[in-house]
Amino acid sequence: MLDVTDKIYGAFAEKKDRIKINTTCSCAACQSMGDLDLKAFIHHGEFAFQKSRDTEELAGKDVITLFRLMKNDVVEKTGINAYALITQDAVNKMDVGEFFSKDSYHTATYEHIGEVGYFIKDLKRAWEERRDTRSEERRVGKEGRSRWAP
Repeated sequence: MLDVTDKIYGAFAEKKDRIKINTTCSCAACQSMGDLDLKAFIHHGEFAFQKSRDTEELAGKDVITLFRLMKNDVVEKTGINAYALITQDAVNKMDVGEFFSKDSYHTATYEHIGEVGYFIKDLKRAWEERRDTRSEERRVGKEGRSRWAP
């Protein structure tokens, strides 16, 4: 799941960059497109399907918990606009705690739910680091080749 969020953000950021480069429209929506960012939420818990008219919806305490977590103060607390929020329950279930530092851990308390622990991963920073590493590898690869290599 962590790799998937990285790949989704990478595709989003690259598409956003291409659109920004290729757009000459001066309308407010096009001009503010660069401000768009992505947020991903990963949680583990129980849920049920509840039929409502012609559709089925997810229901249960853990679904409510996830919806409450979507209304958070992460940007205000951390200054991170593009992030993955991974609950402690999800981290425990996936056994990926070693990928997170203590300073990325936060909590929120909700009435009828209690305290929920979660980690924040800066998706933009991770993407920029991968992009810069790939660029450096390409640069070094070109310099290290024979001048006769294609």
